[in-house]
Amino acid sequence: VTIRNQVEGSVELTDLRSDKPEFRPALKEIVPGREFELTITTVPPLTNGTHTARITMKSSNPKMPDLVVQAVATVLPAVQVAPTEIMLTTTKLTAAEKKYVVVLNHRGGDLKLSELKTNVDGVEISTNASPDGKQFTVTLTFPAGFNAETTGKMHFSGKTNHPELPAFEVPIIYKGNH
Repeated sequence: VTIRNQVEGSVELTDLRSDKPEFRPALKEIVPGREFELTITTVPPLTNGTHTARITMKSSNPKMPDLVVQAVATVLPAVQVAPTEIMLTTTKLTAAEKKYVVVLNHRGGDLKLSELKTNVDGVEISTNASPDGKQFTVTLTFPAGFNAETTGKMHFSGKTNHPELPAFEVPIIYKGNH
């Protein structure tokens, strides 16, 4: 974050603090009394989710004695599966219907998927990986004539080689049963 003094005269910034130990601020003066660079570093480990902190500092400008910067860090899971449920728009399909599940690899490494399956007959599953191995698109093709009402509780599942998400399951629902 660049902090610039836009008023006449120089300013001094002191007493740099963070209200959360997970955020470590550092201040570097770029142009003496005029321009500063605020760097905020996250301190591991951070749990998945959104984290916020207030970074405060004192200013020698009497018209603005306190400066506050809001910091936000979003930590994504190592492996993410989306959507969290597969929705069929009708109970009986008159034509084949494709649904997609995306598996994202947010931490790098060589992610592998295996044992991709549904607990219902007739659904074809195919997988396409991005060249960098960070995204897998799984296509589930439900055949014409598929009847969700007679199938019972349905799901799509699979395994990964990542220790944080060794297995996953996505419910398959249809309009009217959720």
